[in-house]
Amino acid sequence: MEAGWSTAESVARESRGRLVAILAKKLGDVNAAEDALADAFGKALESWPENGVPEHPEAWLIAVAQRRVIDARRHSKIAAANEEHLAWLTQEYAETSSDTDSRIELLFVCTHPAIDPSIRTPLMLQTVLGVTAEVMAPLWLTPASTIGQRLVRAKSKIAKAAIPFTVPAPHERQQRLDAVLAAIYGALTIGNEDLALEAEYLAALLASAFPDEPEALGLLALCLYRLALADDVAPGPLAQRSTERWDHERIARAESLLNRAAKKRTPGRYQLEAAIQSAHIVGRLEHRDLREAIVSLYRRLETYAPSLGARCGLAAALIEANQTEDAEDALASVADTAADYQPFYVVKARLSEVQQKVADTRLFLERALLLSTDDRSSSFIRDWLDRL
Repeated sequence: MEAGWSTAESVARESRGRLVAILAKKLGDVNAAEDALADAFGKALESWPENGVPEHPEAWLIAVAQRRVIDARRHSKIAAANEEHLAWLTQEYAETSSDTDSRIELLFVCTHPAIDPSIRTPLMLQTVLGVTAEVMAPLWLTPASTIGQRLVRAKSKIAKAAIPFTVPAPHERQQRLDAVLAAIYGALTIGNEDLALEAEYLAALLASAFPDEPEALGLLALCLYRLALADDVAPGPLAQRSTERWDHERIARAESLLNRAAKKRTPGRYQLEAAIQSAHIVGRLEHRDLREAIVSLYRRLETYAPSLGARCGLAAALIEANQTEDAEDALASVADTAADYQPFYVVKARLSEVQQKVADTRLFLERALLLSTDDRSSSFIRDWLDRL
């Protein structure tokens, strides 16, 4: 029984995005695909613990989703002739499992000009990666209910406008590629390791599909750097961490990708963020002082992609480079917009600690702890508080 539950949960976590993409591509309707798949997962949780896990779990789910869609269309008195386009659902599992690029197509569907730009990234995160509106709400500083309503409208728009599930033509690809990269980056930065792995996989697909796009290469490098440190049990400044559990193979691949991107001489946000990670990691591994280089990279990042995160990152780099007055100015410039931004308070705490203001350090850490959304971050802050 436990095996049935475990397999259902594993397939839901690892294959949901791909199965939604396959269904949505054929149906032309994201809402219908998600509903059908949700129903199929529900039936799996009922059936598999009692009857055993089928030989091909994904094919089983596709078949159940098929029956749900057919039943719904019959209930709506759609003629049997109109059901012929669903015959594809009865194909063998091997053919279904080879359709791995459907997620990329679905990502590009979500960036269609008919979709409101403000909802494109949340739409991609939910449909392809299963991120809920509740998880996204703090990132967009918007109520989950509002995001949920916008997502429903966007999915309905895809069906009503009959948006094709294809990679766009070259003349419109660049603008839409930027939006796809932003969604994958969003998944990487949420803080969930499973999502980070999905982000790495999708970034690899994009880099393979667009090998001459330096930002696609840069984003994949950034994913590799982040995941190279994922097994490190001690979050915090890299200068204080052991390198024993780092994934050096991922680091080497990231370095190679970053060098390839740099040769294109078209810098951008993801290349610069990857370069910052590279400088941190190389400095730690080779015992080099690259603090000034990291400050310079953050300043350059702000010219390409000014953001609250970039400004807080710059402040943190300035603190480590012993430029505390500049760090204070950087933090002061975003204080009005950072009320609920956890990294802001972590950097404020670090600045206060350097300035030997223990009471302020504790105050900022307690605020950061309240805003923490993952166990590792919370554990790191609690340990810091204990040291005080």
